[in-house]
Amino acid sequence: MNKQRREQVKTAIEHLNNAIECMNEATELLENVADEERDAYDSMPEGLQYSERGYQLEENANKLVEYKDTLNDYTSELVDMVNELETM
Repeated sequence: MNKQRREQVKTAIEHLNNAIECMNEATELLENVADEERDAYDSMPEGLQYSERGYQLEENANKLVEYKDTLNDYTSELVDMVNELETM
């Protein structure tokens, strides 16, 4: 690989590292909101937990955890990609 292409790969790596940082922040935010939704559900009286509002809180928390997990998987893939690019 010539110098110009190495520089382009280096720039790509910098962009990927920025994306990884943003994805990690987004993962943390999703986890925090999921925890808050779960706490709100858990603090409801049992009768309200079975209401539409309770169902929605539980569903929101479950979806947020699913999205967080998916984002974690994508982030891991990007980290692997960066590691491979750095060895080129």
